[in-house]
Amino acid sequence: MRKAAAQTRAVRHPRVASSGANVDCRPSAPVSVFVFHGTADRLVPFDRGSTKFQIGPVRTDNSVAVAFWVKEDGCSPVPHHEESSEVHVDTYSGCKAGTGVQLYAIQGGHHTWPGTGPSGNHVAATDFMWAFFSRHPKP
Repeated sequence: MRKAAAQTRAVRHPRVASSGANVDCRPSAPVSVFVFHGTADRLVPFDRGSTKFQIGPVRTDNSVAVAFWVKEDGCSPVPHHEESSEVHVDTYSGCKAGTGVQLYAIQGGHHTWPGTGPSGNHVAATDFMWAFFSRHPKP
C-alpha cells in the first residue's frame, strides 16, 4: 500500500496484488486502485492473520486495505458485487476525479498472477486491469 500511495505522484495508476499491508499511507491525490488477491494466499493472507511464510507483523484484513482506498478516493462505500466460482468482484463507484477502486478476489487463488499456468485459474488479470484503467485514466 505504501508503494501505491507513493505512486500517486510518479505513475498514472497503482495496481496492487495481495493488498493486506500494514503501512502508513498518505496519497497526495485521488488515484484509481485495482486489487487482485487470492483467497488462499499463504504469503499474504486474504483475511487478517499471519502465516509461517511471512516476514513482519500480522497483516491487516484485506477489506481494511480496500476500505482505505475507497475512503481516500471518496467512493461510495457500498460496492457493486459480482460473484462466480472463480472470482468475486467488488466495484466501488462515485469516486473523486473519475477514479475507481476494484477488488478481484480470486476464489482459492494463491500468491501468483491470476490467469497464468501456475495460478490454476482462468482469470484474465492483465486484460481486466487494462480495461479498468482505460475507464479510469488519471487526470
